[in-house]
Amino acid sequence: MKGNQGREAIADMVDPAEEHAYWRQQHVREPYYRQGTDFDHYAHAYRVGYEGRVKYDGRRYDEIEHELAADYARYQGNDIDWDEVRAASRAAWERVDRRIQEVTRN
Repeated sequence: MKGNQGREAIADMVDPAEEHAYWRQQHVREPYYRQGTDFDHYAHAYRVGYEGRVKYDGRRYDEIEHELAADYARYQGNDIDWDEVRAASRAAWERVDRRIQEVTRN
């Protein structure tokens, strides 16, 4: 899949409501989770991760992490530093990436 058509097909594989619900339940089981930290602490980082996998299709996480950090800064609306939530963003990216890889080998 190339260009916008490919990106649209990839985007169709990612349901933001499903990702949000998954991470709301899963975040406490993740290795980066800090006891007592609620979902909202990580929510914007997850969003940046799963949306970023679509937005930056064809690129690796490590290549565009600085762009994801900038996206996070636009979304987060609080004082939580990227370094504190980058692992959550990466986890969300990788979850979507695995699904996309299974379907497209992209």
